[in-house]
Amino acid sequence: MNKKIKSTVGLTLSALMLLGIFSVSTPASAMTCDSATLTGTVDTGTPPTRARFTYGTNYSTVQSGGGIPTTVQTFSTEGVFPIQQLITGLTEKTTYYFRLEVTNNYGTAYLNINNFTTPACPVQQPTATLTATPSTINSGEYSTLT
Repeated sequence: MNKKIKSTVGLTLSALMLLGIFSVSTPASAMTCDSATLTGTVDTGTPPTRARFTYGTNYSTVQSGGGIPTTVQTFSTEGVFPIQQLITGLTEKTTYYFRLEVTNNYGTAYLNINNFTTPACPVQQPTATLTATPSTINSGEYSTLT
């Protein structure tokens, strides 16, 4: 193998090890018509490592670094850690795009974009309470319903 190529491969692998290897384990969990929990896994590589999700309804916006950011979570030790974030205020029957962003002293890694679609909200059946005054009447009498 050419030493120059070997050196480049080694530097690339070292940079990945410093940043860490990241994967989103499930697209979303505990989903309702207006909320979802985004989950993933962070391999810190070189602490301190900061991670957050960004999400939105437009794929291109999330891909270009835009979207709504979640709270940053900081990992101070080396290891593999779960990360999750509850997001609320979502719209029913809407597709959302999201990705995990992980940053340490060597830069930021942007993971692949995933998506989920919120289900329809349950329909609330209307209720009514009727009261008759008086509650009993004889033939030809009247009662007021409220």
